[in-house]
Amino acid sequence: MINVSTPLVLTPLVDACINSNQPNAVLNKQGLGIGKWSYINRSLLKFDPKGLRMLANKINSVELRLYGKAQYPPVTVNAIFTGNNFNEQLVTWATQPAPSRLNGKSLMGFTSNIPTSLGWFSIDRSDVFNCQIG
Repeated sequence: MINVSTPLVLTPLVDACINSNQPNAVLNKQGLGIGKWSYINRSLLKFDPKGLRMLANKINSVELRLYGKAQYPPVTVNAIFTGNNFNEQLVTWATQPAPSRLNGKSLMGFTSNIPTSLGWFSIDRSDVFNCQIG
């Protein structure tokens, strides 16, 4: 039996970074980035939550935890849902998956509470998890 106070960690299956200034460049293995300067950096993360279905009635909260910093604050990080697949070895800004709708919305959460030195920050996704899995 799993204790509900014990965190379950889902590691992304794949991840990629894309950049609006380099729309056809594959930036895999150059690290993930987010932000907007004269161009936009976007990180793509893919998770497989299927194994959580059997635990759905035991999970109290879900959050997307990220590690990084706001180099040029203020910064807002948005979590956008897509049900479309992508290949981390091939995805570019020009070929990125389009946002999808889950329960009528594509914005799954956001936060502006980004540290200015390297640290953890999170986006609460409990309501999305409960709608999708429950």
